[in-house]
Amino acid sequence: MRRYLSEIVISLILVAAGLAVYGQVLSHDFLNLDDDVYITENPYVSQGWHAEGFTRAFTSDLHGHWHPLTWLSHMTDAQLFGLNPGGHHLTSLVFHLASTLLLFFLLRRITGAVYRSAAVAALFAFHPLHAETVAWAADRKDILAGFFTLLTLRAYVAYTADRTLTRYVLALVCFSLALLSKSIAATVPALLLLLDYWPLGRTHWMLAETGGSGDQSGPRDEASLRHLLWEKAGFAVPVILTAIVTISAMEGRQVEDRPLSQWWAADALVNYVTYIRRTLWPTDLTVLYPYFIHVPLWKIVGAGMILLAISIAAILWARRRPYLIVGWLWYLVMLLPVIGVIRAGPHKIADRYTYLPLIGLFIAGVWGVSELAGRRRYRRHGLAVIGAAVIIAVMVGAWHQTRYWKDSESLFSHAVSIYPQSWLAHNNLGDALAEMGDYEGAVRSFRKANRANPRYARTHYNLGNALARA
Repeated sequence: MRRYLSEIVISLILVAAGLAVYGQVLSHDFLNLDDDVYITENPYVSQGWHAEGFTRAFTSDLHGHWHPLTWLSHMTDAQLFGLNPGGHHLTSLVFHLASTLLLFFLLRRITGAVYRSAAVAALFAFHPLHAETVAWAADRKDILAGFFTLLTLRAYVAYTADRTLTRYVLALVCFSLALLSKSIAATVPALLLLLDYWPLGRTHWMLAETGGSGDQSGPRDEASLRHLLWEKAGFAVPVILTAIVTISAMEGRQVEDRPLSQWWAADALVNYVTYIRRTLWPTDLTVLYPYFIHVPLWKIVGAGMILLAISIAAILWARRRPYLIVGWLWYLVMLLPVIGVIRAGPHKIADRYTYLPLIGLFIAGVWGVSELAGRRRYRRHGLAVIGAAVIIAVMVGAWHQTRYWKDSESLFSHAVSIYPQSWLAHNNLGDALAEMGDYEGAVRSFRKANRANPRYARTHYNLGNALARA
């Protein structure tokens, strides 16, 4: 009873803290970056529920992405709240808090560690890198994909405890819903294999020191690698079907030319390390990071050495500290679809891409620090104090970062203050200023956008309109 009481208290604290940090989004406005395309100026969404909207959700794409469940969630918000942005932000906040609780109870279930699981959930909930996903209405796809991915993991854990067809199908349904939210969920089968290794301990080469599967009773469910791979074969079916439907939905659409970068491997190496650096020291975060074509050689070599060193260490400690290799591979695998191998717009990195991948780093970090503290009471107490200070610090950072998402003027003013060469940020700031009636300010912003990127036709058009109005 005492254990359940502590879990209830932790859950209430996580929710209350989440409302304190992100409750401000309820008074935030829509933004002039994708919110119009996804919600306000999308006639199939803004009208709420209607037959043509449901049809479009499954037969059309937005910005090259096919995510019907995300589309339907926006339609539902429009049906319930109209175009009141507070209602749309409320839905995103509710799903984010639900995902936080799901992560906490999932880790608690499979590891038996209450406070370490709570620490990982808190870092997931409040890290400043995740403010973008929570505060940006158009990023509902990451919110939903995260929620249903964690639900898939929980359903899979239930299946490993009692391997029935019903539980397996339930895990497949949750996985399918994650795919219908965003295609990044295609990496989930790899996560299931990682959980098989640790903490579920289902692989026959796992020894006792790696830890069991939480509070599961009975003998450990050991299996060969071949069996575990065949077990995941069913999860390949939704991935294949989603890929086929996505291609069909985009048939006939003129797709922007997005060639494979000549230095794609270098981009990937640097991006992986950049996300780690921003995780450890989340400063100068913004909505748009410019796309730099030329990456210095020293950055490429340095990033490669860092990643290689971490990988070797994780492999060497895999048997005694399996959480390191699991957390590290979780991070690498989940970021792979968005690591910058293929250019997907005027940027190659974004804070929102870290929403699920950072869970791996949080697991490795929290479990590793906890083990370093050992069993000595003074070390454990010191660790608790330091952990509380870190969580408070990330909460303050997330609250501060969320403020920038209040409206377009605030968001893009912050963006150009960090990256003055970001032509898209200058353009959107100009749009926001023009909407406010500040045409002289809009003209200055559009001219800066033109100087940064003279080949972007939209800024010339916007500059002409602003000059005419001024």
